[in-house]
Formats: sequence, structure tokens, C-alpha cells
Amino acid sequence: MRKDKDTRHDPADADELVRLTEELERRNAALEAQVREQDRNRVALLHLLEDLEHEHKQVEQARREWTLAFDAIHDPVFLHNADYRIVRANRAYAARAGLPFKDLIGKPYWEVFPRGAGPLPSCRRAMSQAEETEAAEEVRLDTGEIFLSRSFGVRDAQGAYLYSVHVLENVTERHKSEQALRESEERFRRLFEHSNDAIFIHTLTGELLDANAQAERLLGYPLDVLKTIPVTQYSPPEDAELGRRAFEETRTKGHVRFESHFRHANGNLIDVEISSRIVDSAKGIVQGVVRDITARKRAEEALRDEKLFSDETIESLPGVFYLFDTGGRFVRWNRSLEIVSGYSHDEIGSMHPADLFTGADRQHIVERIAEVFEKGESTAEAAFTAKDGRRIPFFFTGRRVELAGTVYLVGMGIDISARTRAEVALRQSEEKFRSLVETTSDWIWEVDRDGRYTYISPKVETLLGYRPEEMLGKSPFDFMAPEEAKRVRGVFGQAIAARAPFTSLENINLRKDGRRVLLESSGIPFFDTSGNFAGYRGIDRDVTGRKEAETRVRSERDRAQRYLDIAGVMLVALDSKGNVTLINRKGCEMLGYPETEIVGQSWFDRFLPEQSRKDARKIFEQVLAGESRLTEFYENPVLVRDGTERVIAWHNRILTDDTGRPVGTLSSGEDITERKWAEMALHRSNRALKTLSACNAALVHAQSESELLRQICHVIVETGAYAYAWIGYAAGDGERRIRPMAQDGFEPGVLEARPWPVQSQDPCSTAVREGMVVVARDTANDPALAERRDMIEQLGIGSIAAFPLMSGDEAFGMLSIYSRERDAFNPSELNLLAEMAEDLNFGVLTLRARTEHQQLQEEHLKTAERLKETLSDTIRAIALTVEKRDPYTAGHQNKVADLCVAIGRELKLPEDRIEGLRLGATIHDIGKVYVPAEILNRPGKLSDAEFEIIKSHPDVGYEIIKDVKFPWPVAETVRQHHEHLDGSGYPRGLRGEAIILEARILAVADVVEAMASHRPYRSALGIEAALTEIERHRGDWYDPAVVDACLRLFREKRFAFG
Repeated sequence: MRKDKDTRHDPADADELVRLTEELERRNAALEAQVREQDRNRVALLHLLEDLEHEHKQVEQARREWTLAFDAIHDPVFLHNADYRIVRANRAYAARAGLPFKDLIGKPYWEVFPRGAGPLPSCRRAMSQAEETEAAEEVRLDTGEIFLSRSFGVRDAQGAYLYSVHVLENVTERHKSEQALRESEERFRRLFEHSNDAIFIHTLTGELLDANAQAERLLGYPLDVLKTIPVTQYSPPEDAELGRRAFEETRTKGHVRFESHFRHANGNLIDVEISSRIVDSAKGIVQGVVRDITARKRAEEALRDEKLFSDETIESLPGVFYLFDTGGRFVRWNRSLEIVSGYSHDEIGSMHPADLFTGADRQHIVERIAEVFEKGESTAEAAFTAKDGRRIPFFFTGRRVELAGTVYLVGMGIDISARTRAEVALRQSEEKFRSLVETTSDWIWEVDRDGRYTYISPKVETLLGYRPEEMLGKSPFDFMAPEEAKRVRGVFGQAIAARAPFTSLENINLRKDGRRVLLESSGIPFFDTSGNFAGYRGIDRDVTGRKEAETRVRSERDRAQRYLDIAGVMLVALDSKGNVTLINRKGCEMLGYPETEIVGQSWFDRFLPEQSRKDARKIFEQVLAGESRLTEFYENPVLVRDGTERVIAWHNRILTDDTGRPVGTLSSGEDITERKWAEMALHRSNRALKTLSACNAALVHAQSESELLRQICHVIVETGAYAYAWIGYAAGDGERRIRPMAQDGFEPGVLEARPWPVQSQDPCSTAVREGMVVVARDTANDPALAERRDMIEQLGIGSIAAFPLMSGDEAFGMLSIYSRERDAFNPSELNLLAEMAEDLNFGVLTLRARTEHQQLQEEHLKTAERLKETLSDTIRAIALTVEKRDPYTAGHQNKVADLCVAIGRELKLPEDRIEGLRLGATIHDIGKVYVPAEILNRPGKLSDAEFEIIKSHPDVGYEIIKDVKFPWPVAETVRQHHEHLDGSGYPRGLRGEAIILEARILAVADVVEAMASHRPYRSALGIEAALTEIERHRGDWYDPAVVDACLRLFREKRFAFG
């Protein structure tokens, strides 16, 4: 925009040129007469020549000045004679004509610029009119430009035509602006008619004047019926008092916002949010915008239910649950922790987690806690020391989380007493079995074809107490009881008849001392050199001790199995091939199979999802081969009988043989599926909330539509940690397509590689075509995504959510978010993201409206005064933002601004500086837009933390407006208005002259108006109390000169707030 004086041609300039020319001609004539009359007087002639030279110089100077002004006109201007030939032109005309000045002079202007078949009609009219009047017409060039041609003829004193002045003003942009204004007005009209919110125009007495179609749909009545019902009766009787107060507040403050109910024509109650504002105070006309918030209310109820479910889940966990901060202060725990530890709720609240352990376990726990906060997670096994001194072995987990900017440790502990006892019993059983094996002795024997001993090794004496020679020639049956001999003879006889070997034939023998010995016999037939059966050779092994040991082992195993079966976690043992060798009852219940269908099965092939089998088996084999360390704790999904997956948290140990060689694994697993779901839901909701918050910040700071779209995509990917995001607009008159406008996470060209027709069935196209939210939770199997399958597989996309961007009832584009997770976007997360999309929708439309508005302003705001008015409007709009957030302080900023202006004038400040002071005061509380409304409007005393949030508003206000190029220190005024001269103020504790004068004035005006007015936490204290306050702190908090000026205004000059 040009900031210098508008130097377009003014008819007054031409008049001045004519006047100067006529004056020159008159003086020349007079001068020539004097020369003819006084040619004999030399002295007089010389004087006359000097005067003439002086006047020539004046004329020449005037001509040069006129020429400079003529050339400074930015519109093309030329002068032509009666033959329409150019006699003079300015630089702008020569530039448009593309010719130097010397080539322009003498040419018919229609052959140069603007080109045509002949003179313009306006030229002919200007030449034919006797008066010097202007003739104008519009000229459209082939380039599409539009010029306003204005022509007027210049005549001498006798009325004879001299020349015409022709001005060509480029009005192309003005035409476009006027067209844009008409289109904008039409769009705003359509917005009113097609707004998603109901809009009511009514009087302060409740008479409805107009309403849009959404209002008819909201209440179920046509407009003519609505006009017969007072607006106060749209709500049920129980809301009558609320409506009356709202009307009163609208009347006194000019605006109000509150929640209430409307009753539909069918009798149903609708939750609504109402925002009313007086739009014509003289006529008492009110505009009310009503939004149906029934769905939001239900979502809030669902969120409360979800929190209740989360609380119940924590309380129902099989172990102890805990959440504490970096200082070791317990923030959350379940009832199980109190039961196990024996400490009360209040006692745990005052304890450090390490206080629940003693000895080496205490130091171990302290180290693991430090590891969690440093590395993110850890686990530990330690003995819980209860209040009564009992030590209970537990397995603990811990993970670092960040909630609302604070770092915590969250985890769970499982009682492993049963597992510990089972492991001890198992080790004892194995030791007993190993001892039996090591002490077992065998003896070798040989019998002939008749079954009589022909050889016995010396070991027989150890087993039966007989020397070998005492048994030779006798049969094995001679050393058995009759009934046993009969049984064994039958089995042995079958082997002899078949000439077959036999193994592990158990038989009871009688020792020499009469004791019974259980032997295990194995033998093979042997033959003589002729091939004839000659007898058997074999070994006997005393298995009496083994049998007794096996009996004891079975008993121990049965006992251990009973212990395992009552454990609250799954216990699984795998052999070196990955086959299940042991599983407890809880494991069977979790998998949904009986023990007989699990033991002996391949764990990896039968009970792990296909996508994780290969990697899990590879790690298992590497661990058993000693090539990799076993991960002691990890989580993975398992397949259960109904085909679903459950997430199990495992605690693993390697099983070794006597030599220390790994022979398998023993794992305990806890089903954490529901916890994982809850964590995922909470994570997703928190992620969506963070994304929504960051996007709202982008909406506040975005200066252009393209910047807003880029920032929103970037925030979704960077802050929300979603894989990809993009925004597309529908384009084309025939087959409409979606054109990508902004994206983040994608490689260049991925989205543009293939068109996006609006008629396609994918979620993005459907969102634009149908104007609704579309979600694909399983992209791999969704038939609507068949055309995009290659891109989905390439990018690893699991879920897609697409949100329409609406203008009225028609979608002009969509926002699409891609997640790598399958089944992403739960209802809570989806609602938050939909709200974000609505905010983006509003932001785009607002920026467009603002852009159109700015374009119109740039065309029409030609003077500094109108720029100042625009700046003031902006300031008032910003101030209004604060008032909407804090209705109790509505008008506070304007009143403070009025008092600041009065104090500034009392101090004799320049008016320009007072204007800057007024603007700063008008928005001094803008930083409160970041303070939660419930804190701003809360009755009663605020907590320290809440007051700290309140105290942040000067810095927040500074950050919001610091980049706005005010010609005054407005940002610093906002930042310093709570500083005190003695350094006791905030946010920076500035002292004395370090605080700018504008902030010192604002500090006094702010406290006087605040104390004199009503607040949610107290009644108004009155002006006298406020003046006493600033007198009391005159010189230590407040500038003495400012305080004195304020006191004079109120006590001597009768200043009062409007």
C-alpha cells in the first residue's frame, strides 16, 4: 500500500496550469508593449528586462514543479489536441505504451494506449461540452484489465478549445474486490442459512424476529410457528430462572454465554450451549447462537464412565498397583497395597516406596527406581516387608510415564511366594533324583537255554547279599517268591519262545537276609557258533531306591503342581525343542485348553500369532545355544482357543541340566490384555488431547490458510505421533478430485502419484462426498481400500480416519490421519480428533473471511486514520476474547483503558503516547485466554498452583502480541502491568525505572477498577477502598506521580467509570 500523498491528477492542477499560462501570456504582452513604448529609454529597458527574466524564472520553476507532479501521478495521464494526437504524457503512460516520450508526441493516442478503432466516446463528449466538465467511461483491455477513462477539455478565457486531459485509472483490482465483496456477502448469507448452529434474532423482550433453518430443525417448528412463541419459552420451566438471569445479563453487559435445555416439538429435551449478544443496542436487537451439545454431553458422561472403569480396573488387579513421582511421593495405589503391606491409606501417603523394604532389598529397590526414571523401565524381585514384619517375595515392574508435564513411575507387583516355594520343591526333587541315579549299581549275568545262571558279576553281592558262586547253576526264579516267580516266568518264557530281547523287566528278588529287592532286568539272546539258541546275557539294576525316589518325586511334583495350580499367573515350561512340558491350571484357563491338549505341543507353532512365531523361535534357539541372553521380562501376544490374542507379561528363567547346559525355559505370565487396552485407550486419548491443544495453538498463531494447513499436519505427526496426516481440497467442475494442500510424514510425490476422485470408495473420498467422518480400522482387509492397497502396504498403514471440512452443507475438503496401528481411533480419541477437525474447519473459514476482509481493507483504507481504526477494532476483538472467557470481568479492560487515558492526560503525556497506552490497557489481560475458565470464574480462594497459573497471564499475553508491529510498547505494557516499584511484582520482579511508564499507569488503573468491581470470589469493595489501597502502597508498589494523578481525577475532578 502506498503511504505517500495520493498524487493522482486533480482538475485543480490543470486550472493552475491554465492560469499560469494565461498569466505568462498577459505579462509577455505587457512587456512587449513596454519595450515598444520605452525603447528610447535604455535604463528603463534594462530594468524591464531584469523583471522579465525574473518572472520567466518563476514561470519556469512553476512549470518544472508541475512537470514533477505530473510525472509522479501513478495512473497513466496524457494530453491530446483537437486531432486526438498526444501533446504531453506522464511517465506512467509512457511505461504502459512501451515507447519513449519523443516517439509518443504527435501520435493518435488510440494507436498507442489504449488501442482502439478511434477516439473514445468520452473524449468526443469532453471536447463538445462548452464547460470544463469530466466525461468518464470504462475501457476493458484484451489482457483483462479494466481502466476508468476520464477526460475533460481545457479552454481559454474566451471558451476556445485548447487541449484535453485524459486520465486512465486501473480499476481492475477494485472490480475484483467489489466482486469478492459481493461473493463474500453471499457466502455469509449462506453461512447464516446453512450454519450447523441455530441462529435466532430477537428483541430484549423475547420476540423472535428471524431464525435460520437449523433453528427450525433444532426445535422442530417452522419459522412462522416459532415467531408466535416467546424465546424464553423454548426452554422447559425448570430452566426459566436460568433464562431470566441470562436475559438480564445480556441487557446489562451486552452479551452472555451459558448452557441450558430446549424442548423439541416431540417433547424431547436437548442440551444446548447459548451465546447471546446485543447487535443493535438502540433497537434492543439480540443475536443468539445455539449449539446442540447433546452428543458432547454424552461423550463427557462416557468419559466419566471410562474413568470409573479405569479406577475399578486398578482396584481389581491381581497384584499391588502404584504410581509415584520422582521424589518418591505416592500419588495413586490400589487397595491391594494396603492389604499386603498392612499400612493404612494415610500411612502410605506419607511413605517413600523404599520404606516398604529392608536390608539389601531396600538398596536394590532404590537402584531399580533410579533406573526407571533414567532409562524408562525396569523390574525387580524383592521381599515386601509388611507392617507386622512379614517378608513376602514379590516381582515388581516399573515404567516411566509423563502426565500433565510431570514424570511418574507406574507399575505393579505380583506375589511370587507360591512360585518361590514351587521352585524350591522342584530343586529338591531334582537333587534327590540325581542322588539316586549316581548311587545306582548294575550287575551282569548270563543264563543258558534252560534259564540257569552261568555267569554273575561280583556286583550281585551288593544287590542280593549272595556271592556269585552261590547263585551259579540256579535260575533267577529261585530267588523270588513263588507268586513273583510265576509272574516273571510267564513274561520271560514269551521272550525265550520268540528268541527276542527284553528290556526294563521289573521283578522282585529276595536278598540273602530275606529283604525284598526290586530289580530291573534287560537281556538279549545269544547263539552258539552253529546258530543254535544258547541263552541270554543281560544286566540287573537295583531300582528299589529309584522307585522309592520316583514315588517321592511324584508326590513332590503333585504337591508343586497343586501350588502352581493355585498361582494367579500362567506357568509354562518348554524343553529344548520349544515343546510344552508343564503348564499350570491358570495357564490352561488363560489359553482355553485342557492340559492334555497343551503338554507336548509346540509353543511357537500352536500358541503364538503367525507374525511373531519366526522371530520368537529364533531368539529361543539363540538363548539355548548360548548365543544370546534371555530377556528376563517381556510382553507378547498369545493365541487362545477362540482365535483372539491376549497380551501376556512374562518373567523367564533358563532351565539347565547337571552340567549347566540349557535344556529349556520356565516362564510365568500374567494376562495384561485389559490393562494394555486401558493404557492404549488412555494413551490415545492423551495423544488426541495433546494434538487438539497444539492444533488450537496453531489456529491462534496462523497468519494464512496455507500456513495453518501445514502447521496442523505437522502437529498431528510430531505432537500426536500419528504416522501421516494430509489435508485435501475438492477441485474441478466435472469429475471432482481431491487435491493435496498440505501433508506431513509422507515422502514427496506419494500422495500425488495417483488421482483422488471424489467418487472413489476410500475413506478420504467418502468423507468429502458424504460430508461425514469415515474410519477404516483394518486397512489390510477393507474392500473400500482395494485401489490404494499398494500405497497402504508401502507406508505400513493400519488404520485411517478422515474428517470432512464443511462450508455450509457441502464439504470443500477433508483432513485424513493415518496410523500404523490396526484398530486405532477408539470413540474417545475419535471425538477429540473430530473436534480438532471442526476447529480447523472454523479456522480455515475464518482465515478466508479475514483474508477477504483484509483485501477489502487494503483497497479502501487509504489514510492513517482508517488504519488506526482497524488497529483499534483488532484490539477490541482481542479484548472481547478475554471477556468471553471471563464474563465476570466483562468490560474490565475497557474501563481500565478509560482510566489510563485520563491519568495519561493528567500527566500531560502526548496524545500519540496516550493512544498506545489505551490500546495496551484494552488488551492487558489477553493472556487469560490460556487460563482455564473454571479457575477464572471460581468463587473462593485459589490454591497456590492455581494462582501460579493466573500469574502466568502477563507473559502469555506478551507472547501472543510480541510479534505485532505496534508503534508503541504495547507488548511490554501487557507484560509489566503486575510489576511493583520495589521488585515484589511478577512475572520478572522488575524495579523502579526498569518498568515502563505505560505499565506503571496501567498497574494503578488495573487495581482501582478491579477493587471497585464485583468478582466471583468477593463483592465490589468500592472506589474509596481502591483509592486507599493505592495510597497505602504509593512509592513502594506504585509510581507516586501516577497515584497522585489518579487521586486528583477521582477526588477533585469527579472521574467515574462509564
